[in-house]
Amino acid sequence: MTLRRCEKYTKVLCVCTAGMLRSPTMAWVLSNPPYDYDTRSCGIDDWCALIPLTQSLLVWADLVVCAEQEHKEQVKIQLKKYLLERPMAEFKYGKS
Repeated sequence: MTLRRCEKYTKVLCVCTAGMLRSPTMAWVLSNPPYDYDTRSCGIDDWCALIPLTQSLLVWADLVVCAEQEHKEQVKIQLKKYLLERPMAEFKYGKS
């Protein structure tokens, strides 16, 4: 898989349930050598997440790392919702 690099570092979003233990740990590990990614962490549970999963975080990220399969499914739902809400004029077809 090739990651796009708009800036110096690949942007990785780490996701768990509450964004307090697993995702910050994943983010810390991935932000240090040998990886050196630009990382953020969040949680999928709106009620208890320190930083909840948002569409803006998903748009920011080049790569999303999930702690569990359930988190991956929630990320997919958020991405589909985001794509359905975007006006068709934002999508470019053919050569630009």
